[in-house]
Amino acid sequence: MENFYESLFIIEPNIEDEEVEKVIEKVKGIILGSGGSVIKTENWGRRKLTYEIKKQKKGNFVLLLFRSSPTLIREMEKFFKLSDAVLKFMIVKLRKKEIKFVLPKEEPAASDLPVRQQTETLAGDIPPVEEG
Repeated sequence: MENFYESLFIIEPNIEDEEVEKVIEKVKGIILGSGGSVIKTENWGRRKLTYEIKKQKKGNFVLLLFRSSPTLIREMEKFFKLSDAVLKFMIVKLRKKEIKFVLPKEEPAASDLPVRQQTETLAGDIPPVEEG
């Protein structure tokens, strides 16, 4: 059974941007390698920490949204703990209520819209002709 998870991890601030991308790709590789899927990746960049972590006052924040089996979580935790680049991490299983807020919203297809909205969408900003 696959669940939805959200992972936030903080990477060392002294690491070059290319190295940060390599860490992100490594985490994605772990997820994809175990049959999971990455839904969304957000690199928030270098930010100030609320408190010092491992004598660091800043860190590169990365948010990852993914779907996988529960057995993958142990493997990810192991990677985060052994990686010198990762200062801190958190993995949260999303509840059903939270899933609809984090999934990317899809635009409805034109055929799914009511007829009036279809004509407005096709016409753009041109107002409909009123008969009278």
